[in-house]
Amino acid sequence: MAKFSYVDDRPEGAYLSRAEKELLAEEGTVFPLLSVKFESTGGYKGASRYLVETEIEGEEKLISFGLSTTDNPSSRDRFFAAVQEYLETDGSEAVFARAEMIGAYLKVFEAEGSD
Repeated sequence: MAKFSYVDDRPEGAYLSRAEKELLAEEGTVFPLLSVKFESTGGYKGASRYLVETEIEGEEKLISFGLSTTDNPSSRDRFFAAVQEYLETDGSEAVFARAEMIGAYLKVFEAEGSD
């Protein structure tokens, strides 16, 4: 039985829910970052976000990460900006990541040994 169920009612694709992102962290799942896109108004209530395309259980999925603040970007924001820049270069390969819950905050970072 699959551990993940997906919200699939948006034309942009299937999104992981907050609970499913937390499960990724809890289980220490390593997942590929196939693309990262910054959207200045695409998030919850029109807020800025990073939209990450990944593959989980053999299916391409989208994960939305709201920005911390524009004045003081978090380590996650800086990580996604760097990955986006890298993935937009010729010859780039997927970056593998892992998530960790820090209180209510979902930290995402490069998985060790993925380079």
